[in-house]
Amino acid sequence: MADFQVVYNAGVQAIRVVPVDASGKPLLVTSATFGISDLRRSVDAVDREVVAAGTAATLHSFSQTTTAAAGMATADPRVVTMASTTGASVGHKLLLTNLKGDRELVTIDSVTSTTVRATGDILKSYPAGSTLVGVELVCTFPADEANDEDRLDDGGGPYALDLAIVGSNRPAMRFFVEVVRSKSLPLCTLDDLKDLDPVAASVGGDRVDPYTAIRMASNELGVELRMAGIDPSYAAYGEAARVACTYLAAWHALKTVKGADTLLRADAYRERARVMINSLISNRTIVGAVKVSRSTDQAPAPAPVQPGNRGRFARA
Repeated sequence: MADFQVVYNAGVQAIRVVPVDASGKPLLVTSATFGISDLRRSVDAVDREVVAAGTAATLHSFSQTTTAAAGMATADPRVVTMASTTGASVGHKLLLTNLKGDRELVTIDSVTSTTVRATGDILKSYPAGSTLVGVELVCTFPADEANDEDRLDDGGGPYALDLAIVGSNRPAMRFFVEVVRSKSLPLCTLDDLKDLDPVAASVGGDRVDPYTAIRMASNELGVELRMAGIDPSYAAYGEAARVACTYLAAWHALKTVKGADTLLRADAYRERARVMINSLISNRTIVGAVKVSRSTDQAPAPAPVQPGNRGRFARA
């Protein structure tokens, strides 16, 4: 599964990358460059490089000082208050830091004129006067590639986005990008979760909210199934994947809720999800997988789809 998806026939599209240091912590940088290559093309092919290496990435310029305490021991440990949120949007990732040097990545769930609310709890204490700054580097995927149906039919990727931090001797960060007809949706919905367990579909506050639980379950299940050679969007697996995702989401939503009965119910949901996932994997039919050669840094174009397998390669 690629790190990023761009949508077919949607023109130039922004890819928002968070640079990290050697330990995986978010890294605030002042300048970076990137290049994008089509790994299906040979190293010496003239059309391999679709964005030239050294192209400047754009740093999200948001920067504010907090006007109230945030994080641990506040009434809502997800809320950060400041004078203005102009330039901050849902989905953006911002870096929250205090004078002690603590730093946390905040993914925005909602925005008002003076507050942003994170998708999860802020774990440390950030007094008024802390800083909230943009940390994302914006790289652009070219319209010619996104709009080319021949390239999409040829697998839609993988493309490699190589990000280089200016002034640093660290190796470039590599991310994989694919072109899809539409971006993947969660494998289950809030209604599915409500039908299974109304409590799991309503918990929030300092716990895992249901939308986060669904997103976590969808990501985990999607990765596990794809590693086993299963495309969860394929019709033969869709219903089973939806039910397994619902059980897994219920576990995520309830696993931090106090109460022995609730925790027992959460564990039962996790076990039920595991049984269904194991059944899916043990009964799978592996169609194929794309690997990038380490020696040539190139991915083969997919073979023609046989009539009996049509639909298994269709993208969601």
